Amino acid sequence: MGTLQPILPRRAPAPPPAPEVPARVAPAQISDAPYDPQVPDVPSPGEDVERKPDGVPHQVVGLTALSSVMIAVLVAVIYLTGGIGRYAAVALAVVAVPLMAAALGRKAARDRDHEHPSR
Repeated sequence: MGTLQPILPRRAPAPPPAPEVPARVAPAQISDAPYDPQVPDVPSPGEDVERKPDGVPHQVVGLTALSSVMIAVLVAVIYLTGGIGRYAAVALAVVAVPLMAAALGRKAARDRDHEHPSR
């Protein structure tokens, strides 16, 4: 019979190499803006940097909000007074809302920046 040989543990595989430690980021490179790979940092040659991002005149947005609230309050007050005022409130809402939308649409078209259009 042969001699018994001790059972030795297998050698463990070598650990992977340590990752490289990135260079420290200078404070000037830190930004609060999120990184978006779709938007380049520099404008393209044909891009107009003076354009407004949404193309809608901001005054029209404010007037839309203000007039919408005013019409809603007016219609609610007329409707809550009761009687024939309820019919007048419905008629006012049916007529005033489309007229307001059309008037503000015309103002937006007139005030829109045609020299620097949005994308």
